[in-house]
Amino acid sequence: MHEPGTSLSLTIPVPSLTLQKALVDAAHSAKLIAVAHALSLSATMAMLSCGIDGLTHTFFDSPPPATLAAAYRANNAHCNPTLAAIGSLTTEGQPQQLAFAADPLARRLLDDAARANLTLCMGAGASSGGSVAHAYASVRALHQAGVPVVVGSDAAGPARGTAYGLSVHQELRLLVHECGMSAEEALAAATGVTAERFGFRDRGVLEVGRRADLVLLSGDVVDCLEVVGGGAHGLCLPVLGVWREGVVGDVWEGVMDGRFVVSVFAET
Repeated sequence: MHEPGTSLSLTIPVPSLTLQKALVDAAHSAKLIAVAHALSLSATMAMLSCGIDGLTHTFFDSPPPATLAAAYRANNAHCNPTLAAIGSLTTEGQPQQLAFAADPLARRLLDDAARANLTLCMGAGASSGGSVAHAYASVRALHQAGVPVVVGSDAAGPARGTAYGLSVHQELRLLVHECGMSAEEALAAATGVTAERFGFRDRGVLEVGRRADLVLLSGDVVDCLEVVGGGAHGLCLPVLGVWREGVVGDVWEGVMDGRFVVSVFAET
């Protein structure tokens, strides 16, 4: 954590960069990756200077400087921007949150309390002068420079304005419609790129010997993500079933018979 609070209209004491670098070095000595929370530009650049492998969040207090991508590339670091959560912090994302809370998939997967939470905002960054547009611009700059971007929702708790699962759908659409990614690139950021960055060798691609993790959609996923407004299915991806290690999730039983798909994995 390296959070001075400047983006949140707070003043929070932070560890010294000497201590932060020691933590990063210790992680690397143990053959672990090190990632850091940073919501401001200054905190982001500070942690990149310590050799961090990835940032959880991008910043929203400033437009991206020309030096940003080079600072990421110096460490081969990735960015997990959590744009949906930043929209909740600034309150600028609330219209999208309301739309996602009304989506047919949200009504199916979330109870009333979870959908109500998705419509609220954290608002901690609303008076700081920052903007989610700065966050979008930072991700556009990183993506254009070839810096790896991974997908995360920051739905811890879940925090106000986020929901488990559904916020990932929102994040994917923001990457496509606000940050210049293609639908295929956004999907890779949520699957194979994330698996590679975190060293998960048993998942991320559909191959013999890997985990049989699968999300089955209705229709062309590219169209689902690229159509403005989400199309006939709504904003969320039209999910028909979810399998984890070859077992269909209980919530999807009755929607489709998962045994056929699992048998395909077994045979191939």
